[in-house]
Amino acid sequence: KLFTSSLKVMKVKVPGTYFANLSAKKNYKWAVVNNKETKTLNELLSEFHGKVVQDFTLTKRSQLHNESKEPRTLKVDFQFDNSETSYDPGDHLSIFPRNMEKKVEYLKSRMNNNPPSDKLLSLQVEQDGFWENAEDLPNEVLFDDLFYYFLDVNMVPSQEMLAVFASFATEKEEKETLTFLAHDDASYEKWMLEEKGVCETLKEFESVSINSANLVGHLTVIKPRRYSIASSPQGNNISLVVSVVEYKTTTEVQKFGLASGNLNAMGLKTSMPGFIKYANKAHFRLPADPSWPIILIAAGSGI
Repeated sequence: KLFTSSLKVMKVKVPGTYFANLSAKKNYKWAVVNNKETKTLNELLSEFHGKVVQDFTLTKRSQLHNESKEPRTLKVDFQFDNSETSYDPGDHLSIFPRNMEKKVEYLKSRMNNNPPSDKLLSLQVEQDGFWENAEDLPNEVLFDDLFYYFLDVNMVPSQEMLAVFASFATEKEEKETLTFLAHDDASYEKWMLEEKGVCETLKEFESVSINSANLVGHLTVIKPRRYSIASSPQGNNISLVVSVVEYKTTTEVQKFGLASGNLNAMGLKTSMPGFIKYANKAHFRLPADPSWPIILIAAGSGI
């Protein structure tokens, strides 16, 4: 929208076929990959994100205060087994949260033509008459791994996604409402304030019967959550201090942060995939000479 509005402001004329291609409905399908060894989840995440992903096992979780009017603040302690991994003060731990089981299972129940759960899959999109692997999604992945660790099922559907839902709605009134939201910006902005995710939207519009490949083709990817490390380097131990995201929407619907919700609910001795961030490692360090003067600014940690 911003791009097309800019073209109008600058009075730039583009071929009509360009906008037709932008709004054209894309076709998606699953390609089943046979005779290939299944990769571990960490291997998939490492390959897709270009990071060395490993398990971090929860050893202890502590509540840091009892203020009822303040967000819960947790200290979570982990162990990791990779002896080649180390960190320094100022480094970050990025974790990959897991989607809630009840949401994933609900989506499975609402989609049709679900692929085999025990086969490696690649999502393909039709481009100029040819089928190509979809960009921005992992290839050769199990259906459950894709839904639990890669697809953002908590996102508020875009207008483009609502238009897709409208095309799959069988009830007339629901089709009309979805079409209206997809094309009327003011109504969509108001609807967005309710913060309904994909599951909540499908519950509202029960007649939508969508192909699993089409739904996946319109979902975005979960981004790893990055936290400042709250411990000094001591062996293979690492700690985070996390504020649990928990609030109610304008329509009094309870919402929980995905990553902080995982950290708050995961059991002791269970693991979460993640990686230690090394970018700009040289720029956020105390000087090697301890006599060198430094200025420290307490800007707040976001807790």
